[in-house]
Amino acid sequence: MEENFKNKLGLFLFIFIILFLLIGGYFFQDYVLNDHTKKEESAKSNRNYKIDKKKDYIYYENEGYISEEAEIEYKDIVINIEGQEVLSETLNKESKMFKDNIQYITDHPELIEDAIHYRYDNIYSVKFKNYKNYEHGKYVSLIVDDFKYDCIDNVQILSTKTYVFDVKEGTEVDPVNLMGEFEITEEDIKNSVREYLIQKNSAEEKQTEYKIDETINGLDFNNLIVNEFGKLSISYIVKTSDTDYNEVTEV
Repeated sequence: MEENFKNKLGLFLFIFIILFLLIGGYFFQDYVLNDHTKKEESAKSNRNYKIDKKKDYIYYENEGYISEEAEIEYKDIVINIEGQEVLSETLNKESKMFKDNIQYITDHPELIEDAIHYRYDNIYSVKFKNYKNYEHGKYVSLIVDDFKYDCIDNVQILSTKTYVFDVKEGTEVDPVNLMGEFEITEEDIKNSVREYLIQKNSAEEKQTEYKIDETINGLDFNNLIVNEFGKLSISYIVKTSDTDYNEVTEV
């Protein structure tokens, strides 16, 4: 009888220990490990990825004019987000290269006098950058447009490029992920641009024709931004019968 009692007691203690370990392990994982994970996630979400905490996420330095007469500006961009120093450096190197390679009218004696339509600051030709930036919620967006000015055709748009940063994560946002988050497709973007250009063609009083199909065929779906109203938008070049230009359209 006593031996039978000891066996039952031993089995009971064994089951108790097993249950204690299982229940204890569950509560340890739930309250200790998960709590630690939550604290790490909370700390990450509250982290400020600004390099200079006193300044905006995007700001400008060394602002001036390449040609004040032609209203062509020069400025260095600072993307004040950790990990984006190389992008700032690259953009500023390109701008400096453009500025250092201005060609002047007086250096082109072969130029026919009647061909010169603009005489701004004696500039024959120069490339330059124009920046626009937007903030909304966790998104900071940047548009970089490259232009060329010359004394014959004035200003022409060469290219447009965009960057979107998630300042809560400190990362650049992939355009595909951005479309997914806003539940927007490439077809939606095409339709928005088409509708905009149709309205421009119907409302335009001048002789300019907006080339809808050519513009849409040239869309780069990577050139997305989140504008100041929190709307997904695309930056693109509008093809026309006159002078092409850059546009940003909500989608």
